[in-house]
Amino acid sequence: CRLDLRHCRKCRNANKGAQRVWTAGSDCCITVQHRVSGSVDFYRGWTQYQSEFGEGPDGNYWIGLNSLHDLTASGPRKLRILMKAWNDSEHWAEYSSFSVGPESDNYRLSVSGFSGSAGIGDSLARSNDFQFTTKDADHDVHSDNCGSRYFGAWWFADCHNTHPNGQYRDFSSAIDGPRAQGIIWKSPFGPYYSLKEIEMLGCPGRDTAARRGGYSAQAVEQMRAFIQEFQRLLKTLHYPCVHTISSDCWTTVQHRVSGSVDFYRGWTQYQSEFGEGPDGNYWIGLNTLHDLTASGPRKLRILMKAWNDSEHWAEYSSFSVGPESDNYRLSVSGFSGSAGIGDSLARSNDFQFTTKDADHDVHSDNCGSRYFGAWWFADCHNTHPNGQYRDFSSAIGGPRAQGVIWKSPFALNPRVAGVVSAERTWRLSRDGLAEYEAASSFWARSDISCMATADSDPAVQLVAFNASSGLCAHFRCRLGLSHCRKGRNANKGDHQVWTAGSDCWTTVQHRVSGSVDFYRNWTQYQSEFGEGPDGNYWIGLNTLHKLTASGPRKPVILMTTWNDSEHWAEYSSFSVGPESDNYRLSVSGFSGSAGIGDSLARSNGFQFTTKDADHDVQATYNCAERFVSAWWFSNCFDTNPNGEYKDSASAIGGAPNLGILWKYPFDREYSLKKFEMLIF
Repeated sequence: CRLDLRHCRKCRNANKGAQRVWTAGSDCCITVQHRVSGSVDFYRGWTQYQSEFGEGPDGNYWIGLNSLHDLTASGPRKLRILMKAWNDSEHWAEYSSFSVGPESDNYRLSVSGFSGSAGIGDSLARSNDFQFTTKDADHDVHSDNCGSRYFGAWWFADCHNTHPNGQYRDFSSAIDGPRAQGIIWKSPFGPYYSLKEIEMLGCPGRDTAARRGGYSAQAVEQMRAFIQEFQRLLKTLHYPCVHTISSDCWTTVQHRVSGSVDFYRGWTQYQSEFGEGPDGNYWIGLNTLHDLTASGPRKLRILMKAWNDSEHWAEYSSFSVGPESDNYRLSVSGFSGSAGIGDSLARSNDFQFTTKDADHDVHSDNCGSRYFGAWWFADCHNTHPNGQYRDFSSAIGGPRAQGVIWKSPFALNPRVAGVVSAERTWRLSRDGLAEYEAASSFWARSDISCMATADSDPAVQLVAFNASSGLCAHFRCRLGLSHCRKGRNANKGDHQVWTAGSDCWTTVQHRVSGSVDFYRNWTQYQSEFGEGPDGNYWIGLNTLHKLTASGPRKPVILMTTWNDSEHWAEYSSFSVGPESDNYRLSVSGFSGSAGIGDSLARSNGFQFTTKDADHDVQATYNCAERFVSAWWFSNCFDTNPNGEYKDSASAIGGAPNLGILWKYPFDREYSLKKFEMLIF
């Protein structure tokens, strides 16, 4: 079994070409737990966790505590944990010793000997030597029941750093959800990130393997020593490739691992081999490339490693290089790639090779000189493996298109945070990601690349980058949430979060208390007043007209009742006319949260009225004067956001139509606790 490959557990006796493939009598590794979706409930009781449940090892699955004890009773197993993040990057942790005690000791966990893939920390150590807890059987050492508190079951201490049996969260709620709730692996993902998939496999330990094969541990060690010596002898034969039946042999043609070899060379040097050999910085030579592909196209595979040590690949089914007489013209097609990787080599197809002293590209400059390298440039490039090697300090946010480049998805034009792009400025924020709606996600090389890709989509108002996993997530404002507009400069856990240079939503009216008098005159309502958008506030009629003069905006109205329940109404079109028409209101396209009715329709098409400027159609009195307010009154109103603020003692069951009202469904004797109008 090879580490980090889950397929190792799926052993099926079959032929593979000319090879016969056999597996041992049992799978290499046995799946003991697996999460891939929310289709199976893992918030279960003690009796259920003692037994197997779920969809089987390939789906959502738990093998059962009794089986776990049976598997490890004769000796510890290895434990392998496979994790997949929401950008589809894969990670693993392994423990050299794993066992589960008997029911009489509440299936106590014993685990040690951690190792893991790049960046993965030991999040299981905290559970070592603790008993299993479910919602109805509390064996942890916390004052609460951790199983009930975090909606799962696990070997909790005073709770956990990992919780594979937690609630499954889909993408919209997996990032920056409630602390420690979800499918958690704290190091490095943090307590606010719920994984896309996790799988736990019990694998044979050294002693287990020896017993299964009928060999002593000493015999196993002797065989291992023999194999190592045989491999050493093979290497001394200096064969360029050891062939296996029916499998290709790959030849390294280019390799970059550091800046120790200069790749900014001339034509003659690129015709020949140079560098440290295939395992180091290396170029095989244009003449050899032509020779290798002259008899027919080869497959091309490109392996890439980012600065967070995540690995990616691209492959082309057809690759060939022409003769010197055609300046080694490139022919490449048939792209496929790992998750998120785009075809950055297509732009080079059918172009000749260019170096600093031999310009065969179609750009007005020499691309080789311009970008300090050599390649099959067109009007320059989307990939440049032979560019200047940059170390970590200069690899991110450097000059455009300079470096070892693969444009899709890593981008050519990274920028530092706060630099103004053509469209917007990104600024650091601590907005909760749950307050936005996910637009897209993908792997990014860095926070800079993550922000750069957002600039091309005007619908994106927030960007979140997780340096641990490489996940770049783009978000847009989610309707019905005021917090979307509030960008504050700070970090939030593992996430670096940025908002656009302008708020998603603009607050135009806000009521939170009685500290500001809203019973004002015409001139005062024309201008801004109050405590600012986060407090009691009015943006001003003149500003409302300017904001909507170029075209209708979307408004959203947020309401909080005295039991702190939240409700919203939204309109697809909202505009305010000029002063010459007394700021006439135009509003349409209602939708709302459950139970909320259209209380603004009655104001549509009417002019604004204050206590000293009566533009309503009520014949017998001025609605603003009568109801101590100012609004777009008709023959009065079904909503009155600018009415008198009432505290809890007088808000319910008071005089009809006095207060901050939204008639449907709250009626005329209920004054709301909070009210906010925002436009998008």
